[in-house]
Amino acid sequence: MIVEVKQEHIDNGTPEDCKNCAVALALQEKLGTDYNVVVNQETIGWQPHHKNGNRDKVYFDIEKNNEHIDNTINCKDQLSVNCFVSNYDKSYNVKYIKTEPDDNKNAVHPFKFELEIAGV
Repeated sequence: MIVEVKQEHIDNGTPEDCKNCAVALALQEKLGTDYNVVVNQETIGWQPHHKNGNRDKVYFDIEKNNEHIDNTINCKDQLSVNCFVSNYDKSYNVKYIKTEPDDNKNAVHPFKFELEIAGV
């Protein structure tokens, strides 16, 4: 399934809130109210090119009727989601959000990603 993170999700979401961030809002909108969605991050190892040395990987906890739903994302989209969430969470303290693409690599913009969800 294609998940579209729209400007309204960016504007209405809450950075650093795993149930109400822009990506969670977009995924919840796509799946509907029968599903519970949580967007989490885990540190997957030290990376010297990252400012804090760590590299975070975003993953999705999706449940329906209190049962975990398996999901997978391809590598390219995984990187896009990781970058978006990292930059979006930075906007909690610093306003990086932009509505038009520009040279600011930290700006967040609407985007799409593909997520395979078992049974959907």
